[in-house]
Amino acid sequence: MATYYDIFGQKVQYISSDPPAVAEGQVWYNSTTNVAKFQGLGTASFASGGNLSTGRGVGGSFGIETSAVAAGGFSPAAPNTTSSEEYNGSSWSSGGTMNSGRRSFRGAGDSETAGRVMGGLTGPTSYSTSHEEYDGSAWSNETALPAARGINSAAGTSAASLTFGGYSNPPATIFNSTLEWTGSAWTTGGNLNTARYSGAGFGGPTSAVMTTGQEPAASNKTEEYDGSAWTAGNVYPSSLEGVCAFGPQTNGVAAGGQSPYQTLAAVYDGTSWTATASLSTARQQTFKGGNGSTGFFAGGEGSGGYKNSTEDFTNAGPTTKTITTS
Repeated sequence: MATYYDIFGQKVQYISSDPPAVAEGQVWYNSTTNVAKFQGLGTASFASGGNLSTGRGVGGSFGIETSAVAAGGFSPAAPNTTSSEEYNGSSWSSGGTMNSGRRSFRGAGDSETAGRVMGGLTGPTSYSTSHEEYDGSAWSNETALPAARGINSAAGTSAASLTFGGYSNPPATIFNSTLEWTGSAWTTGGNLNTARYSGAGFGGPTSAVMTTGQEPAASNKTEEYDGSAWTAGNVYPSSLEGVCAFGPQTNGVAAGGQSPYQTLAAVYDGTSWTATASLSTARQQTFKGGNGSTGFFAGGEGSGGYKNSTEDFTNAGPTTKTITTS
């Protein structure tokens, strides 16, 4: 029988107590308790959350699982709704009314009391420069984008937001540009290597990620932003558009997309994507929020129309396990 040393070329660490910090895959033997242990992966899962008041998608969202906002978007009853809803981790409640009804835009922010949305469509080819900020009860108009765009991506905090990529027409334009919110004005940041729209954005103002989208062909490309320039990263598991994502650059979660409508979900560790537990309902262009370890995807378009259901995500992360023999 092959030993651990034969397989991995190193010996098991022999120590008198469990180490204070361990890495995934680490193996050690505790000589005090006479127990061998290793650091393995936990199990990620989706569970049913509260329902939106109506089925809708392609709107803006921001926040974490227990303090998030879903704003605007499309529903059959209101193609460019001004309504917003707030999520507390278990149920949705009515929020403030936006100043401009629109769809196909993104948002960025920290919680239901600090976030913003930018861009979008007010009609089939009417792209918007609108930019609104939310304080937990009311929306206020802020400095407009320098050029109209929709189906854009976003990342960052409320105080330091980014929007990148997107589309406008006429004339038909696929953006590779990045706009950075300074707290009072929009400034120009670094350009994406590949112009895209309908992609997923997440992360911080100096550690953002864009993945998937349309070039116009569906894309699996991932790029990372350091606050000044975008660099190519490892590809997403599938070439899709309409994917949405949340979390920091080193612990991101993405799900959904099309075509066809997807249940695919994947996690990003800052280097590579790994497929994880699947959504229960195939959908694209959802609302989303989370910190990577926990979060949600809500609404969106799927087979049969627009959904109102929410799926709460939990990633158990690495867990210490005891090695036994039989």
